[in-house]
Amino acid sequence: MAYSSSTPLPKGDHTLVLDDIHIVKGNFVPPTPQPPDVTITFQRLEGEGIELSWPSAASDLILQRAETIEGEWSDVDEPVVPVNDQNTVMISSEGNQAYFRLWAP
Repeated sequence: MAYSSSTPLPKGDHTLVLDDIHIVKGNFVPPTPQPPDVTITFQRLEGEGIELSWPSAASDLILQRAETIEGEWSDVDEPVVPVNDQNTVMISSEGNQAYFRLWAP
């Protein structure tokens, strides 16, 4: 028997409602965990450069740079230095404009 929102359920009915169920043939592949939401912060340094930082809890993410937002991304060569609960990288301001992102491999 089908029930609508206006049909009262009988006493003792323990209905389980499932939504967005997908049944597929084949082996089960668990979903890939999503990387945490992480924000890169920056601070201008005296002289020429900036310090980029992000939470050390996201240490599995890789800092990358590109010359344009649509450009080819490459890993940053500068070392990541842990400071308190942050990963930090010192970037020289010499050179062209750059965009930075954290990438989950």
